[in-house]
Amino acid sequence: MKLSIRYKLLPIIVLGIIVLAAIFYAISIQSKRSAVEKSAIDRIQSAKQTFYNLEKNDVKMLKAALTSFIANEDYKEVFLKNDRDQLYQYGQKLFLSNKQLGITHFYFHRTNGTVFSRLHDKNKYDDLLTRITFNQSKETGSWGTGLELGKTAFALRVVTPYLKEGSLIGYVEFGEEIDHFIEIMKNQTGMDYAVVVNKHFIDAKDWASVRKTKGLENNYDDLADYVVIDTTLPNSSTFRDYAFSPIDLTSVMDEGKLLNHFDLDGKNYISGGFSLYDASGKKVGSVITIDDFTTIDQAYKKASLNTAIPGLLKRSM
Repeated sequence: MKLSIRYKLLPIIVLGIIVLAAIFYAISIQSKRSAVEKSAIDRIQSAKQTFYNLEKNDVKMLKAALTSFIANEDYKEVFLKNDRDQLYQYGQKLFLSNKQLGITHFYFHRTNGTVFSRLHDKNKYDDLLTRITFNQSKETGSWGTGLELGKTAFALRVVTPYLKEGSLIGYVEFGEEIDHFIEIMKNQTGMDYAVVVNKHFIDAKDWASVRKTKGLENNYDDLADYVVIDTTLPNSSTFRDYAFSPIDLTSVMDEGKLLNHFDLDGKNYISGGFSLYDASGKKVGSVITIDDFTTIDQAYKKASLNTAIPGLLKRSM
């Protein structure tokens, strides 16, 4: 009789074990998911630190190069002749040499804040500067440094007064585009990145012109409020839609706590980001991180499954 009752209760017992195992597994999965997210946040913070270390080191490089340049008296003599063509031709050798070091911008400014010559763009001059770094240098009589957003790209800039025998004759500026930052970061971290900027900072016509010049598709309308100005992502609209559309980019926190999970082509990705600030401290963009967590996520799930059933069976005995 007792044996018969036991056989009758066996399905109920088995079902109970299965239900408890499922609950235990779900709890374990949630715990592992939290661990995955913590790991993802740590990686975002590491990426953020890498970005700002690159910025800090390159500011030092630009300042060192510019310090060496302003000690050269020959260029001052040419600058004071007020002959733009002569200055451009005289400076090309140095500009091309600097370009190999990553210095892509080379300016001579007048004391009133207008550009006398761009050695990187011969036909553009006489525009009045309103940039933060130039104003810093003009107001302090010393260095102006920092990240600034131009019409279509970010540039890291250093500006300093140009002196002849102690008298101010103008200002000189070195700068570099920062597109190589995210390539370096990808090589170091294995993550993909995208730099995004709110559209109110980017003129649609300027952007279209730049993309056309570079032979690239105009991506201005890919996102509702933002423009992806640089990315290490593959040129895939599907990947782009998954990576960005689910994210409210206005909520990207500087602490790197915004996380979005998405699956694509059998892989699991986690995206997040951190904010970019210009030389004045104003937020002007964000770096979005896209991290392939497939291997780590699968390992956590497998560990959860291997722990759930044996653990419950042991408790039920």
